Amino acid sequence: MKTTIKLLAIFALMLTTFLQHSSASATEVERFTVQGVGAVFTNTQGCILTNVNVQAYEAVNQFPPENKITTRIVYLIIDQFDTCTNTQLLYAEGNAPVAKKDFRLAGNLDSATLNTTVTLVDLQSGATFDVFVNLTWTAIGPLTRSGNNNNQNHSPECKIHARYKDTYRPAEASGTVSDGTTNFTPVPSLVADFFTVKAGSQFIGCDF
Repeated sequence: MKTTIKLLAIFALMLTTFLQHSSASATEVERFTVQGVGAVFTNTQGCILTNVNVQAYEAVNQFPPENKITTRIVYLIIDQFDTCTNTQLLYAEGNAPVAKKDFRLAGNLDSATLNTTVTLVDLQSGATFDVFVNLTWTAIGPLTRSGNNNNQNHSPECKIHARYKDTYRPAEASGTVSDGTTNFTPVPSLVADFFTVKAGSQFIGCDF
């Protein structure tokens, strides 16, 4: 499941950490690794169709020889629609940092657990509310690895050489995403996966 929100989250974080680093060095190398999970839950109760999209990842960024910067974030969307009246009831989204102890991901992409709280904003009303996430991912298929992908971007002042490779593994996710009254994920995930992205970039003559 290579969802758009997951890829946007990864590349947004890469861009953010890159722009926060300022240097006039002639040549620099950046290393970036992301490991995470994603899941989409769908259920229908009467006329109410509920979709929940959860993405969580741990990203490690480094400009050697500087120390590594580790970021852990969870993204969440809850979408509720009344199919009988053709009415949008709820469209809420939010993200939050997550502590290491609350997001456990096995190194072989075999299992993961996520236990945290996320504040969502309902784009319909502007109201905010907390949801409590308690989910477990279990692998249900083999690892799929891509080859090395390379990209080059040259200008008279700056040359950027980038490469990345990724690994995916299908999974099943189950558990609760609840506001304390309603469990929005009463059935296991429609689709879910584990993913790892490893990237490296070399900046030559760039001044940021």
